[in-house]
Amino acid sequence: MAWLRRRRKPLLILLTTALLLTGINLALARHVANAANGRSYADPAQTPARPIGVMLGAPRHTWGGSDNAYYWLRVRATVALFRAGKLGRVIVSDDEPQPMRDDLIRAGIPADKVAVDAGGARTIHSIAALRGAGPVTLISQHFHNERALYMAQHYRVDAIAFDARDVSNYYGILTRLREQVARLRMLAELACSDD
Repeated sequence: MAWLRRRRKPLLILLTTALLLTGINLALARHVANAANGRSYADPAQTPARPIGVMLGAPRHTWGGSDNAYYWLRVRATVALFRAGKLGRVIVSDDEPQPMRDDLIRAGIPADKVAVDAGGARTIHSIAALRGAGPVTLISQHFHNERALYMAQHYRVDAIAFDARDVSNYYGILTRLREQVARLRMLAELACSDD
């Protein structure tokens, strides 16, 4: 028991710090999520029509080389919105947008309705580039759309979002952890930006 008494204060400090950081993270997550309230849709029939849809990028394949479910679910969602008449044209935004464009064309969207934004290596660049574009629909999974809509609000982009179907929590756990870091980075960047 003597070892516990000696380590009690450092353990208490560690526990208090962990709880504080968790609380801050939860508060920031709620703050970012509030940007999506009333601006995020999951049913093409309920989604307002917009002249431009922006499919936000994701790697086509996982690190292990298998198909990335996030990517393919975004492709399906974009095609469903286009077929429902909810998008006039589509911009694919990624650092390597050509495969995204090719997959949307193969899925039935006419080639003249799909443009590329090769400057979209990061979501913040994709959203900032939409300033002045008019009304847009962002297409990604809900957790990503929350962050994208927060940025759109910051950059005064008239945006709504369509939530592509999500993957299971087990499959997407690393993506969810990465998203927490991405949100913190985004908040820091926006706080330091001149816009």
